[in-house]
Amino acid sequence: MKRIITFTIAILSAFVFSASTVDDDPSETIVYICTGSSSQCYHRIETCRGLHFCSGEIREMTVTSAQSLGRRECKICHK
Repeated sequence: MKRIITFTIAILSAFVFSASTVDDDPSETIVYICTGSSSQCYHRIETCRGLHFCSGEIREMTVTSAQSLGRRECKICHK
């Protein structure tokens, strides 16, 4: 019984430690943009249907970078 408790504590400790080291800064989240001239949004997922007819390249960047380019959240994938 003591081994089970020790093992459980070790697993829970590892989980708590790994969860606390995750960077939850939303400004550093990776998003996707289309480099086409009429593109106005950034997308949470690369397969968003809003990117389906992208006339340029699809690039990944942080939310902060996308917003500095004047992009807004996509209404499809940011529900």
